[in-house]
Amino acid sequence: MIAYKKNAVVQAGGKLTLSELPFQTGQQVEVILTVAGERASQVEKLKDVLRQTQQFPQAKTISEQEIAEEIAAYSAGR
Repeated sequence: MIAYKKNAVVQAGGKLTLSELPFQTGQQVEVILTVAGERASQVEKLKDVLRQTQQFPQAKTISEQEIAEEIAAYSAGR
């Protein structure tokens, strides 16, 4: 999927106008809207959860070898 990012401001009445798009007339596109800056906040929250998870005693007893074996088994469909 090729993505094209464009920032815009929602106008009165919830209207959004996009212009100068790199698409052909009549070409069907998929539109996904997100609030600017919110993604960075979500990424930081995820990083915090992962840091907390790594502090669990169970996480400290797993070796790199065991992780590699688990990944290999999963990849092999076992």
